[in-house]
Amino acid sequence: SLKLDQLINIGLNYAKEAGVDVFNILQMFDLQSMITDCKFVEGNGYLNYYLYNYKCNPMKADEIAFPMF
Repeated sequence: SLKLDQLINIGLNYAKEAGVDVFNILQMFDLQSMITDCKFVEGNGYLNYYLYNYKCNPMKADEIAFPMF
């Protein structure tokens, strides 16, 4: 049976192999010790969305929408 921090570290390794460069975790329940053990750092609460390396046909302004979930 794996502990939560071991499971998170395995997930982080898979994410690194897949080329993921940002990994967010929410501080909820009793996760503070796991967050510290896995060497996450506290953010500022703001998320930046970057759209790059994305190509599409030319579009009119009224055809563009950016849903954020």
